[in-house]
Amino acid sequence: MRKTRVQFGLVIVAFALVAGCTSTQPGQPSATNKTEPGSTTSSGSPGSTGPDAAAPRVPVPLDDAKLVSDPCSALTVIQLQAIGFTAAAKSSVNGSAVGKVCSWTDDSVGVAGGDIGVAVETTLTHGISDIYSQKNSMAYFNPMSLDGYPAVVADHEDGRTTGSCALNLGVSDTSVLALRYQQSDLGPASCNKVQAVAHAVIATLRGA
Repeated sequence: MRKTRVQFGLVIVAFALVAGCTSTQPGQPSATNKTEPGSTTSSGSPGSTGPDAAAPRVPVPLDDAKLVSDPCSALTVIQLQAIGFTAAAKSSVNGSAVGKVCSWTDDSVGVAGGDIGVAVETTLTHGISDIYSQKNSMAYFNPMSLDGYPAVVADHEDGRTTGSCALNLGVSDTSVLALRYQQSDLGPASCNKVQAVAHAVIATLRGA
């Protein structure tokens, strides 16, 4: 069975998720200690008042407290299938420097499988503004609004040509979700997929 290493280069601390053959049920998390810190990246100064920190406010905050302890509750099986995963998708929870991460893997997607990751950036205190403050150190930085919530497709390393795209979603003025989609045969179109993941997570938090 294919083993996948998802490099979750989140904007504060990079960390790797190791996923492979598991005995978990489709769409259900299983706790694991397989976690590997990645390379530390430069961090912006929280609370910066410069132009790069002028992030949009979040008019209707979402409660992501449950995702801190249970990140796999961010997506349902139906939502995963709408994004393009199948009933073969499996999930696992991994620890990291920024909090717990849920990684979903599906070996049947594309030519080499697909991976989705969701985590609450527990090290951030100024929400999406902490992402904007790091704009100059990003390899790519594309701000947008998703369902009325500020988001930035951004990462310190650009893996889009190899099908890896990261997105930071502001769900309140003090909380950011870090999302990633990886599928090698998609190339830059993986950024469309990670936006689909963001839409689904917002729907979950709204209780839709």
